[in-house]
Amino acid sequence: MTAPRDNRQAPVSPGEATESDQVRRTLNVMSVVAVISGVLLTAQAIASANAGYAAIAILLFGFAVLLVVWPRRILADGHTQSAVMVMALSGAVVILASAIIAPSGALLVAILLIPITAAMPYLEARSLRWLMVLTWIGTIATAATGLLPGAPPPPNGESPLGLVWGAALVSGLVLLLYQASEKLK
Repeated sequence: MTAPRDNRQAPVSPGEATESDQVRRTLNVMSVVAVISGVLLTAQAIASANAGYAAIAILLFGFAVLLVVWPRRILADGHTQSAVMVMALSGAVVILASAIIAPSGALLVAILLIPITAAMPYLEARSLRWLMVLTWIGTIATAATGLLPGAPPPPNGESPLGLVWGAALVSGLVLLLYQASEKLK
């Protein structure tokens, strides 16, 4: 007869506990900001009768719910990196979907790099590299929304294709410089 197995997890180190608390606080802040932004966009959608704003508000409410449920469950299982990856990728998806609904040009392209910034301290090099590649692709896709029919023309008569190329080069360069600086450290 064998002894009963202990199903409890190993104790968490103080460093891991602090990291989990930081990720939990980040999830709290992002959830609250998503809800507040969703409420503001809902009010703006009602005031201007703009269905695009309403769709983005729904996206933001969905993002807030996702952050409250999915990454927290992963974090409770002790998988901090996975929780951060879910948070960063879902944030990038919301930004990309918002750009498709209401293209806003360079601002959204720059904003797409924020999920990487939030995730950097928590990810190993391999996971960070994947997130960087996915974000670079998302940045190009976001800039490419300016090529969609009905998108506002770029300022100063610039070529939409030139803007996509510029966004791809700039974001790729930023991500490559970060990777190179990590190797130097």
